[in-house]
Amino acid sequence: MSLIAVVGVALLLGIAALAVLGIVLALTRPRRHAEPVVMPELARRLLSGVISAHDLSGDAPQVRAQLEQVLKSAGVRAIEVDAGTLFDPSKHFVLGTEVGGIAGTVMGEVRTGWVLAEETLRPAEVIVWTG
Repeated sequence: MSLIAVVGVALLLGIAALAVLGIVLALTRPRRHAEPVVMPELARRLLSGVISAHDLSGDAPQVRAQLEQVLKSAGVRAIEVDAGTLFDPSKHFVLGTEVGGIAGTVMGEVRTGWVLAEETLRPAEVIVWTG
C-alpha cells in the first residue's frame, strides 16, 4: 500500500474519530454549576490518532492541510514555537540542547505540539540553548 493510500485511510479514520469525539464531548459538556469535565480517555486517544496521521502526512500537503482543518474544527491548535522564546515545560519537551544562544531559550522546533483549549495534548519537541 502506498504512502498516499495509507494517509488517505488515516484521514478517513481521523474524520470518523472526530465525529465520535464530537458526540463524546457533547455528552460530557459541563452543565451549569457542574464541576469541569476532564477530557474522556476515548476523546484523548481519538485526537492522538488524528495528530499521528498529521505527522505521517508530511509528503502529502493536501492531506496535511485537510487534517489541520479537521483538528482546527475540533478546537485543537498547534503550539506556536518561535526561536528565542523562553522554554516553557508546560508546552515544550526538550529533545536536545545546543551550546550557544541565551540559556533556557528555544533554538528551534523538531516536532509540532498541540493544545485543546488550555490543555496540552502533546508538547512541542524543541532544541534548547544552553548558553
